[in-house]
Amino acid sequence: MISNLPPGVTESMLPGNRPENLKHEKAISELIEELGNTIAHYRTQYPLLRDDDIQDVLLDLLPSRSGVIPKWQIEATVQKHIENELAWAEERVFSPDKTFFAAAQTTTRSRLLGVKMFVQRLVYHSGNMENLLEEAYEKVGNMTWQGPAA
Repeated sequence: MISNLPPGVTESMLPGNRPENLKHEKAISELIEELGNTIAHYRTQYPLLRDDDIQDVLLDLLPSRSGVIPKWQIEATVQKHIENELAWAEERVFSPDKTFFAAAQTTTRSRLLGVKMFVQRLVYHSGNMENLLEEAYEKVGNMTWQGPAA
């Protein structure tokens, strides 16, 4: 058999043809089969399970090893951020300086819009988080200065 390999190099030395590559491919194949069977079983037992539910469960299992952040962690972080922004803005309502209040109001609304854009474009589609951000944005916009001259 004619080979284009350099002398002393065998096919098993090539990337993708090494014994560890074959073991890895076999492990992946078996994992896919096992997870497929398990998911099929749960879909039969619980017909209300949607693809999104299954995806969320699988992603929840991965964060410590893959760097994937589950949706619930993102939502909890965004919720905490909204609370912090609202608390900060509410404290500025009583500022002795009306100009400072107006600047704080604009800054807070800008930060909330930035988080909303992040959620929309970079993370995933979440009507719930977008609605909470929009409500917070409007709440800050409706705040009025309560300083000493008000």
